[in-house]
Amino acid sequence: KIQQSQGAGVYMALDLHGHSKKTGMFFYGCEFKSNVAKSLRLQVYPKLVSLLYPDVVFESCTFHMQRSKSTTARCVMFRELEVPYVYTIESSMYAARKSPNPRDPFANQHNVFNPERLQRLGPALGRGLLMIFPPVEGRR
Repeated sequence: KIQQSQGAGVYMALDLHGHSKKTGMFFYGCEFKSNVAKSLRLQVYPKLVSLLYPDVVFESCTFHMQRSKSTTARCVMFRELEVPYVYTIESSMYAARKSPNPRDPFANQHNVFNPERLQRLGPALGRGLLMIFPPVEGRR
C-alpha cells in the first residue's frame, strides 16, 4: 500500500477525458463493495452535476471498479491513497446526444459540442462542490 503523507488532505480528484464512442458527458466513480450507504454517498456529486448541467447524463455514469481498471488513476487514488471522492469525467468529442437522423449531417447541429458548451461543465462542477462541501468559516 502506498503511504499517504500525514495531513495531505486530498478529499477529491477529478480526471477529465474526451472520448469518441459515446455521446454526452458522464462520470466514472468508485464504490465501497461492503458498504452500500457509503457507495451511494459517492454518487451524490455526479447526480448534482447532472441536475446543474443537462449535458451530464447520470444514467450513463458507472460506479464500479472493474478488475481491468484496477491500475487507473481513479482506482489507485481511491484504493491506495484513500481519496474518497475520485471521478473520471468523460465527454464526447462530438455531441451531447445521438443524431435523430444520422443520414442528415445537419440534423444534430444543436447537440454538437463546441468549446463554449464544453466550458459550461466547469461552473456546474464548482456549484456542485459548494453544495456538497459548503465553505466553513475559518477553514482554508
